[in-house]
This record gives sequence, structure tokens and C-alpha cells, in this order.
Amino acid sequence: MLRQRINQSESRSQQRPSNSSYSTDSKKKMDTKYSKKSRFNLCYLVISFFCLVFFIAYIVVPIVFKLTPSVRRHLLFMNYVNFQMNMNLSNPESEYKLKCTHTFHVDSGDGLSLGVWHVLPGSLVDKYCPTGSGSVDLRNVDPSQLFNDDKPIFLYSHGNGGTRGGNHRLGLYKLLAYGPLDAHVITYDYRGYGDSSSVDPSVPGLVDDAFHMYQWLSSKVNHSRINVWGHSLGTAVSVALVKRISNSSPPNSLTLEAPFNDIVEAISEYPLAIIYKIYPLFDYFFIEPFRQPEFQLFNSQVNIKEIKVPTLILHAKDDAIVPFKLGFRLYKSALEASNNQPDYLKPVMIIYREDHGLGHKNIYKEPTLTKVIGKFISHLEIEQTFI
Repeated sequence: MLRQRINQSESRSQQRPSNSSYSTDSKKKMDTKYSKKSRFNLCYLVISFFCLVFFIAYIVVPIVFKLTPSVRRHLLFMNYVNFQMNMNLSNPESEYKLKCTHTFHVDSGDGLSLGVWHVLPGSLVDKYCPTGSGSVDLRNVDPSQLFNDDKPIFLYSHGNGGTRGGNHRLGLYKLLAYGPLDAHVITYDYRGYGDSSSVDPSVPGLVDDAFHMYQWLSSKVNHSRINVWGHSLGTAVSVALVKRISNSSPPNSLTLEAPFNDIVEAISEYPLAIIYKIYPLFDYFFIEPFRQPEFQLFNSQVNIKEIKVPTLILHAKDDAIVPFKLGFRLYKSALEASNNQPDYLKPVMIIYREDHGLGHKNIYKEPTLTKVIGKFISHLEIEQTFI
């Protein structure tokens, strides 16, 4: 009898699931439930994140860009972008390796001041800076005395972002001053850049700055010795400047490195614009604001038609910032306007092939550049060519 009860008990225990087995099954169900919930939460977060990014990128940004002129100016001029924050512009010899460079400021009207470098020709370094320290040796020298020679003079207007001490800008100064051209280089920072007056830049403001720099330089030397050079955004500044002075005191020449024809097209072709070109209202939000009268000063395609100065355009076909086609359109516009002009006033364009890898900033590295510039500023014949 006892054995029968034991057997019945064992039989019931075998039929009833153990606590351990029950617990495992329950845990599996709960894990599955929580796993599904976790995946749902993750998907929700990812979708929410992309919706937020889309809302900011395609709703908030266009509206702010359209309605806020200061935002547009900051994005155009990028004067707040400076990767050389710890560099001292007042000490170009040690900080930027520019031998015998005179550092000073020039008034630009309305109480504004522009930081300026005068990079002396290599042949004059020993004369004015025998100790190798321009900031000391040039302190008491009359600026007019520094131009008392027959060497070329370049007035350089840089592009957006950074300062006059940018690496590619330094490369060009050294090529012009210490290379075969043995030239004077006057380079400056616009208002809001570098060590110039800390005010918001504007299109008319930049052109005024270039004009005051040209006036200052013209007070030291005959304007026929001055060669105006602009790079990128500085090409629009330089074209507007030369248009302004061409009837009174035109320079010897105008060189435009990596230029664009019109600020509207430059904005449309800018690399960051690609994410908005699919946007149905791209033109309304991003292009229309640059058709306002203020920005017509940067319509070089129109302005260059009124310039009667020897003009050289330099552009690399692999320029990813200002596409080559914009520089070529500017050249065609200048060429059409020069039909009845003497040959030396007809514009010339030098096109650099992609395999040189010069891009937007490195044309100064091209080995034949000084020969081209030397012939150009001497008004010798140069043909449009591929290099």
C-alpha cells in the first residue's frame, strides 16, 4: 500500500512541470516581450532623430536663412572661421616666416582700421632688415621710402574665411616677393577679419576696404605700378574696386585667381548647396536673397564689362569650391566686352588641367606661374591656354 502511494506521488510529480522549468519559460516570454519593446523604442528614437534633422535642415534653416541677413552674411564671408587662432599677425617674421615684412594699419573710413602687411621684395631684405627682424628695423622707416625702386607692386585681396596669414596666401606672397618677380606685396584683412576692426563685414564694406587700401597705396606710388590681385571672394572685391577707379586711376593690371562670375551662381554651385538643390523652394529661400541690390557689387560678369585694364584669369579645372565653368563664363563676358579694345586690353585665361591637382587654393604651386605673371604685368602677349 505504501509502495502504491509512493508510485502515485512520483507519477504526479512527473506530470507536473517543475518550478525551474516554469520559471525558464516565463523568463523567455518576458525577454521576448522586452526585446520587442526595446526594438520598438530604438526604431522610434531613430525615426524621431531623422524627423528632427529633416525639420531643422529643410524647415528651420531655410526660413532662418531667408529672414536673417546677418546669417547670410556670416555664411558668405565666414570671417569667424580661423584655424590660426594662436598666430600673431603683428609678428609675421617669426609666426609666418615672412622675412622683412612691415606691419601697420590703414584707415578705412567710419573710424575703421585695416591690418596690413607690406612684404618687401627679396632683394631688399638685406638692405632694410640686416638683422632679419622687419618689425624692429622698419618701425621708423617712411612707408613711401620702401617703394623707392622700380619693382612690381601687388595689392592682394583674399577670399572668405581665415586671415591674410592663410597658408595658401603665404605661399603666393613668398612666390611674388622672394621669387623671380622680386615684387612688393601689400596684403590686408577686410573689416571683421584678422586684426582689422571687429565689425560685421558687408559687400559694400569689403569694396570700401579695398578702395581705401588702393587710395593709400596710390598716395605712395604712381597707380600705374600697382597690380591688383584677387582670389575667390576677393576676385569680386577686386573687380568692383577696379570698376570704381578705372576712369580716374586705373592699375597696371588685374589678376583674378579662381573667380566666379556672379555671387548668385557661386552660391548655387557651392558644395554645401547640394543637399538643398532637391528642395522645391531652393531658389526662393537660398538664391533670391542674393539678388538684392547690395549683392550686385559682386556681379563680376556685369562689372567686368566696364573695366579697361589688362585682365588675367587663372582657374583650375579641378576647383571644387568655385567650379571652373563660372570662371570661364566671366572670361567670356570680359572677352565680349573687349571687342573694340587694343590687344593688350583683351582678357586672357590660363586653364590648369585636373592632373596638376591645384584645386581652389594651390595655383601658386604651378611652376610656370611667375613667367606668366611676369609677361602679363609687362603687357607682353599671352594667349589663352591649357597648362
